Amino acid sequence: MLVAVTHKLWMDGVSPRCPGITNLKGLVISALNSAVQDPNRAITDQVLFAVSNLAGYEVLFGNKATYEIHMNGLTRIIRLRGGMGNLGFEGGLERMLLWHDMNFSSIARHEPYLEGLATTPRLHAAKPDPGAITGGIIKTHPK
Repeated sequence: MLVAVTHKLWMDGVSPRCPGITNLKGLVISALNSAVQDPNRAITDQVLFAVSNLAGYEVLFGNKATYEIHMNGLTRIIRLRGGMGNLGFEGGLERMLLWHDMNFSSIARHEPYLEGLATTPRLHAAKPDPGAITGGIIKTHPK
């Protein structure tokens, strides 16, 4: 919800740093911090997806340093799960995380974080398409 609300308001000319978005981001981070403190919830598919989305939010509306923190955390959680092959949705979560990583890393001008963790290396062979992940905000490869 944070990404959708921020994107809508940003398209309407509202700063991503406005009080309403800042408060919503605080709620998201608080909920996620609570989840990662619980050993049973910390490594769930839902938390992995949420961390990936928050990392993407930071690439688009926040800062690169925070993006890197979230991606390093995501990598640690995946390793705690025993690797990408143990993620849910019959490989769907792995594909989504790899797609996020490839595109957000491209935007951040960073090497992908999850490349070495992929159980299907060909998934990382695709070219980044920042326009697809940003709804057209970024139209070309930034490099």
